[in-house]
Amino acid sequence: MTIKQLSIQLENVPGSLARLVDILEKEDISTKAISAASTAESSTVRLVVNDPDRAEKVLETFGFNFEVEPVLAVEVPCHPAGMNAIVKPLMDAEINIHYIYTT
Repeated sequence: MTIKQLSIQLENVPGSLARLVDILEKEDISTKAISAASTAESSTVRLVVNDPDRAEKVLETFGFNFEVEPVLAVEVPCHPAGMNAIVKPLMDAEINIHYIYTT
């Protein structure tokens, strides 16, 4: 299934992520998956949330710099070859995996 991912640029300072999470939680937007990567000056936080359309409006209201991208969401079967059941068909279809969220 294709879902929306929010990629948000934050300053790489203590409290930036807490501020973002607090704003979203006050708007009843819950985070289902998160990934983050940092440089010395900034961080990119990628979120999958329960209401991405509403989250976009909230992020705009609070002046966040962000992008919305479609991502593929799959549930990995819980057996020894479960991960291969996902990654091999993607490889065969020549689909590159850029990010993986664990939940």
